[in-house]
Amino acid sequence: MPDLPQVISVLARALPSEEVKLGANPLREIGNVLLFLHAAGISLDDPSTIAALAAITLPAEEARKVVAGLGVSPALVPTVRPTTIGIGDQLTSVIEQGTRPEAVVAASLVYALCCDAAHSGEDFQIQSYRTWVEYSLASEH
Repeated sequence: MPDLPQVISVLARALPSEEVKLGANPLREIGNVLLFLHAAGISLDDPSTIAALAAITLPAEEARKVVAGLGVSPALVPTVRPTTIGIGDQLTSVIEQGTRPEAVVAASLVYALCCDAAHSGEDFQIQSYRTWVEYSLASEH
């Protein structure tokens, strides 16, 4: 398994020059994912870490190619399609129904997106993600 500097180097080379998938600051998003994973006790060399970092910085198809090239299952990168209600429902569905590694990746994305929304002052987005997480937690009981 590659170490963190190798993963970040591969991601940096794969970033499209004109924009990134989910935001305009991939380093901040990578930092947010790493903070979440650290708090959750997920190792930096865990396949979920590699998949989460790729998923937050690259379009899904490119992220799958990158993680496969790093020896990680491309299935860990969730397929989300923006809809009128966003992607929170799709990510919480992966958290609820996916394998543990898939759920870790999806939860990392929700956390990073919430951080990005908070940084941008997007209260509606924050509340939207909070609603999906609360719905997900309530449906487990």
